[in-house]
Amino acid sequence: MVVKTFIFVVSIVAIQASVVPFDLIDDAKEDLEALRQTVLGAIFAGQNDLDDFNLDLQNFGSNTETSAILTIQSEGQTINSSLIVLKDLAHTAEADISYCLQGRENYLNNLPVVILADLNDCVFGDIAEGSRVLGEVKYLIDITINTVDALEFQLGLCDTDSDNCINAIIQQIEFETEKIPQQIKVELLKAEELFGELKISVQECADLKISQYVSSANTILKDITQCVNAIIG
Repeated sequence: MVVKTFIFVVSIVAIQASVVPFDLIDDAKEDLEALRQTVLGAIFAGQNDLDDFNLDLQNFGSNTETSAILTIQSEGQTINSSLIVLKDLAHTAEADISYCLQGRENYLNNLPVVILADLNDCVFGDIAEGSRVLGEVKYLIDITINTVDALEFQLGLCDTDSDNCINAIIQQIEFETEKIPQQIKVELLKAEELFGELKISVQECADLKISQYVSSANTILKDITQCVNAIIG
């Protein structure tokens, strides 16, 4: 009976010795890996959102510029048609209106080129600013993973039996699990607002260039018309 009891006790000790206890350090490592995956997922999703913001700005800029070009070309055709009518009237009246056209006609012909170059410059400038914002915010999002790396390093400095040290890291991991995704979200909201402002700037640029062309072209056409009327009576 004594022999059996001894064997039983030895068996229990052997079983206990073969089972590796799940220490607090293992809990911390699991929490840290979960944090890493959470942050990496938030970074990946954030980068996709930023790419979408930037692509949306580029498409908006291209479409807005194209629309403005078509509007200016249409207005230019109207101006040219009016100019042709004036030339026909002068031809019918056998009047020389070269004085009226001198300088002014060339100005009208060159005006769309100047206006469209300005339009392209400001649209391209806003798109370039979007690319700068994209790179800057991507960097701010990417470096959030450094916090996880720092926690991993700090955890490695803890003695495996130092519960106080390990618990402090676990608390920090829990804090960062809430903080970092929110931090990334804030950066994305700021970026979305900036891209929205850039789209407004693109539209304002297009509207301004259309207005400048129409105003300048019609002013010159009015001068030519008055000059021709004065000649042909």
